[in-house]
Amino acid sequence: MGIGLYRIDFFELVLCMTLGQLLIGNPFYAAAVFLFADMLQSCLLGNIAKLVHQDRHRYLFDILFCLVIAGGLVLVFLYPVLSSSPDSVLVSLFCLCVVLRDSFCARPINISDYPSRPESRKGERLVTLCLIQLLFDLLCVWILVPRFKGLDLALLLVLLLLSGIGKLLKPSTRLVLDAPLPENKYTDIASYRIFSDMNLYSTISMNLGVMSVLFVMTRAYAGSYSSLLFASLLVWLLLMGAVIHICSRLTKKRFRGLALSEFIFGALTWCLGAVFMFRARTLVFVALWTFVWGLGITLISSSVRKFYLDFKAVGELAGEEYGSKELSLSNMVVSTSAGLISSAIMLLMLALYSFLSSDFSTVKWTSPNDVWVMQLPLAFMLVALAVALRQPLDYRNREKLMRFIDAKAPNEKMGESLKSLFVKKYRMRFGVKILCTLARPFLRLKVSGRENIREQECPSVFVCNHGFLYGPISAVIYLPTYFRPWIHNVMLDTETAVAQMHRSLSFLDRLFGRKAGDRIIRWINSILQWVLSSFNPIPVVRGASRDVMSTFNASLQALLEGDNILIFPEKPRELNEQPQEDEQYDPDKLRNFYTGFAHIAKMYYDATGKSLLFYPLYSDRDRRLFRIGEGVRYDVSLAPREGKQKVARELQSKMSELSK
Repeated sequence: MGIGLYRIDFFELVLCMTLGQLLIGNPFYAAAVFLFADMLQSCLLGNIAKLVHQDRHRYLFDILFCLVIAGGLVLVFLYPVLSSSPDSVLVSLFCLCVVLRDSFCARPINISDYPSRPESRKGERLVTLCLIQLLFDLLCVWILVPRFKGLDLALLLVLLLLSGIGKLLKPSTRLVLDAPLPENKYTDIASYRIFSDMNLYSTISMNLGVMSVLFVMTRAYAGSYSSLLFASLLVWLLLMGAVIHICSRLTKKRFRGLALSEFIFGALTWCLGAVFMFRARTLVFVALWTFVWGLGITLISSSVRKFYLDFKAVGELAGEEYGSKELSLSNMVVSTSAGLISSAIMLLMLALYSFLSSDFSTVKWTSPNDVWVMQLPLAFMLVALAVALRQPLDYRNREKLMRFIDAKAPNEKMGESLKSLFVKKYRMRFGVKILCTLARPFLRLKVSGRENIREQECPSVFVCNHGFLYGPISAVIYLPTYFRPWIHNVMLDTETAVAQMHRSLSFLDRLFGRKAGDRIIRWINSILQWVLSSFNPIPVVRGASRDVMSTFNASLQALLEGDNILIFPEKPRELNEQPQEDEQYDPDKLRNFYTGFAHIAKMYYDATGKSLLFYPLYSDRDRRLFRIGEGVRYDVSLAPREGKQKVARELQSKMSELSK
């Protein structure tokens, strides 16, 4: 797993903000100076510039870093003059001492084959670090003691001591200065680039979110400051940390393989907490939205860790040159860049705000003005969500990838298919994900029979009842494996689909007129085409045998590439037995099957020498059930005609049992 070389220490940030408020009446100046000094020492002393420039096309990062340097220098040198506050120099000195104290504690890491320099023994290193910390702490105490007393002094000294102990126990990391770095090859993998954007934008959002909360909580008490305010900030940070720790323990070994769903749910949870956080007026509601926020942060962080593990498998698929060192480097670049960019954005905002309100204690604020602060973090999180919908490494595709990696005799065609999906630039259509997300709360089906699916014998064919649209939607949402469905080619072609919809939606022409009705139908059809194309369907062509064989050839190719197939073989209403005169047509009633679909088993056997498994699926709208039956194996000892008829009969029989 990658290690971020730069992380924002929010407790030290609160320490500097407390000093800034007590000494010059402006906590945001102190926060900006702390961030400026922290970023500067990380990029220069920590050698982060070498790491960041391992990634390509970092011109925007360079521009942002130049703006940070310019803004920080202007802030440090001009603010004391413009605000007529000589004590602001002491605030800058205090922040610099805190940052330099921590930089000496940073632990050097080496992710290349370059030989590391021998370090001194742990005892000697600890004594050296304690002496360095003592030196900088004495400078900080020299600033604090003559100017504060009582509770204020005690709070500052306790924060200073605890932050120093924390850095000794859990030091930050930095690169070995003269060690070469391996090439960042994972940027060539399309799915990893999507993941890095997900991680980047979500981390920026979460960091900005926490900093914005500190910003708002501090600003709300502008005219009535007390030491208890910053004590409450520390309590909130500790509460958030406790929530994240507890939720991490609960989700650590859960949801394996569901990293993408976990990320999306975590991002939505975080957004929900961000929307309602400013509506909290009691401690109970504050604790509630803090829990929601902490849960969202935990789910996002947990999903990122699981993605790291999954991309080891993607690296194996891509080639031997994509090893664990290259993956660690890529992960380090993403994590470090996210921390630096979020600090840079907040630094520029704080610097601007410090100049606009040099006399912080005289500024009055009202609650509605707080909402705008969260708009930027929310915007970054929404961008991360949009990027996540393009990620091909979802549960079903991951399952296919792991089967390929674990196979003793890998399928070459499956490997090429997976490379086109994960390694090459792949346009992921996310209609399926949106459809599943929107439809799942309304269906809430009870699923049974998952244990009947033999993963080791996939690919297989799944046969489901139609039930108008209920069967296909249920299978898309609840079938616990990847598949490609058979869909009539009439519905996959724009013009033929529009003509078909005109017959079904003719009332729109009568209601809105011919031209308007046609536009509405074409608009509906464009949405339908977008959703259907998301399934990567196999077109079902009816008519001449040559056309029909195109469907079977495409199905065989999909099976050879490791894809399961989903089929709805029920005959149309007019080809089934007609209901009695006193009996109404029931679209949910199981109809007779075509038998021709089973011919794919003979083709698969001829190509691979393996007997294909068919699984019956039954979706029951009235009882809200989705059942998976035991598989039916194609009998290779029978004649082709008898074999496919036997498969169809057994599937029909098992599906009838599932419907009872």
